[in-house]
Amino acid sequence: MKRSARLDPWWKDGGEGDRATRLFDALRKVRHRDSSRRRRGLYHACMYGDGGLDGLSGAVSAYAPPSLQFNVVRRNVDTTHAKIAKARPLPLALTSGGDFRQRRRAQKLSRFFAGVFDELDVFETSEMVARDALIFGTGISHSFQVGEKLEHERVLFWELDVDARDARYGKPRMVYLHRWIAIDVLIEQYPSAADAIEQASNGGFDDDPLGAGLDDDGD
Repeated sequence: MKRSARLDPWWKDGGEGDRATRLFDALRKVRHRDSSRRRRGLYHACMYGDGGLDGLSGAVSAYAPPSLQFNVVRRNVDTTHAKIAKARPLPLALTSGGDFRQRRRAQKLSRFFAGVFDELDVFETSEMVARDALIFGTGISHSFQVGEKLEHERVLFWELDVDARDARYGKPRMVYLHRWIAIDVLIEQYPSAADAIEQASNGGFDDDPLGAGLDDDGD
């Protein structure tokens, strides 16, 4: 059997433009192979949100009011969520055989951790992530840095994609985060690419479940 030509990963490509094209091509393939996961998530969200695509935005909102009085799925999820959300674990700095000065430093570092968690609203985000896990089976949040500022955000499970073959042994080389962002916000983050951002399309990624049945007033 003749072996086909080996294709280099998109991140090893030469030109920036071609690299971006290959990145989007790779992501389309990954999302196509993983489309059943998003369909299952849509089904579970509709069960929690009393069915219908119009209720999906409410199902993933932090402030969705209950509609059907006897929605067993919502009742069970909300009851379990209320118990889980009570736990607010914090990281602690501990010493091993340290002296008084080292223990004091560890205590101050633990208080610093608590302050950072409070500033980033980690526990508020964690409540939404816990409910995502109960509805979809997966709840995700991530921390990142913008300049010198730390950020902590909830990630909807259909915004994260991993190639199942790449992750076969639990250590994927690439995790794709795909999400909608307002053009003016993106331009503010990357002012040197303002013209390219203004002219760019959505790249064919128009399968956002939250967009179902809603008017598009954003850009």
